[in-house]
Amino acid sequence: MISLHHSRMSVGAPVILQRGFTQTQSTPTDRAGRERAFALLLATLSQCLHEPQSRCLKILRANAVYLSRVERYRNQPQGRAQLQKHVARFKFPQQTELSRLDAEDQRPRLVASIHAGDFIYGTNVFANYESPDTKQYVLLQKAPSEVFQRNLSHAFGEKRYGSRTQLLLESFDFAQFRRRLNSSKSSLLTFTDLPPGFGRRVQIEFLGRAAWFPVGPALMAISNRTPILPLLNFSVGNVNRIQLWPLIEPNRQAGQSIEEAAREVTQQLSNPLQWLIHRYPEQWRFLSALPSFFTAAERD
Repeated sequence: MISLHHSRMSVGAPVILQRGFTQTQSTPTDRAGRERAFALLLATLSQCLHEPQSRCLKILRANAVYLSRVERYRNQPQGRAQLQKHVARFKFPQQTELSRLDAEDQRPRLVASIHAGDFIYGTNVFANYESPDTKQYVLLQKAPSEVFQRNLSHAFGEKRYGSRTQLLLESFDFAQFRRRLNSSKSSLLTFTDLPPGFGRRVQIEFLGRAAWFPVGPALMAISNRTPILPLLNFSVGNVNRIQLWPLIEPNRQAGQSIEEAAREVTQQLSNPLQWLIHRYPEQWRFLSALPSFFTAAERD
């Protein structure tokens, strides 16, 4: 069990089809571009995992199957009984440690998750274990669909699910939000593994290579002196597991720039994802985007 004490700092290219449209032949240029991208993905995964490409091809196929299975509980209508049965398969062995942390630490916190396992349901199961007096916020990449919200309401209860305030990434301003976060015992769920295109990135070491990951969560924590609780969801057989990493205290050292501090925190935030990729790589939602994390970030 991981202690929550503070720490120091064939899947080929997809064919896009739309209803009502006739499939058209892709051009040789399109096909060549997809083949190059897939070859790069396969080579990158092989290098990161130190596995032959034949093994990595099986991992990518398993990834497509796994994501499809998870997706049905997200955006396909499900019956209430089926959803509640699904939720019952989640196990959270650290609930006693979380209760102790909630009792001893009244500060607001960031809950830092990654897009792994059945993270939608897993983060909501985790939220049910947070102290009932915690005001819960969720930072979303995009607005959820009606089916998505109906499924979660049926799975967790409309009152409990509806009590979590949803915030959209595109309009989110932490400088304005921090007053709400600090006004009471609160938690903000955010994600640390979005691919390029979602804000500033910072260079860290990832799977033995230089990589660039979102710096937003680290900057929020440092600027507000808010501790971060890393959260990971993953599956073992038919059981969905929720696991916490030690609390991160984002304190800047004397003479340390905010950029250096943000790099250190982001490095720590990558630990759960690196742990997952070495054990269950097929469960990461952005596995097919892996090469993009090794592309140097342009300054925003």
